Amino acid sequence: MAAEPAIETVHAVEQALALYDHLVDNGEWEHLPLILAEDFTLVAPAGSFAGAPGARAYEELAGEHLPAHHVINTQVETTADPGLVRAWSRYLLVTWEYEARAGDYLDLLRLTGDGPRLVRREVLPRGAGGQFRLGHASFERWRAVGA
Repeated sequence: MAAEPAIETVHAVEQALALYDHLVDNGEWEHLPLILAEDFTLVAPAGSFAGAPGARAYEELAGEHLPAHHVINTQVETTADPGLVRAWSRYLLVTWEYEARAGDYLDLLRLTGDGPRLVRREVLPRGAGGQFRLGHASFERWRAVGA
């Protein structure tokens, strides 16, 4: 089993992931570099997106911006590289129609003197139309992040 990081690291990772959602919800795109590594990549069913401009492009795919993103149930572990940690979180999106969408984030974060920076995010929706997607996110898949 991977080593559990220091509680300060876990807290810093949770704060970085929460800040990403606040910035996205507010459309404060210019501040994304505060938490994204320069080599950041976002991978989703819609494709692969690079850097802060890519994160913005992905978040704006739905057209009108969604009002509320939430990241919850975050698990953080060390990787073989002492400068990287992996996080597995559930996300919850609320639409303007007050409908919810859920899924998983599999994140790789670089630990820096200025706090954790997202290096890679994989977005895995948990399903659409009430249909759960089996095997999309699992303990083993999470453990492979940054391995």
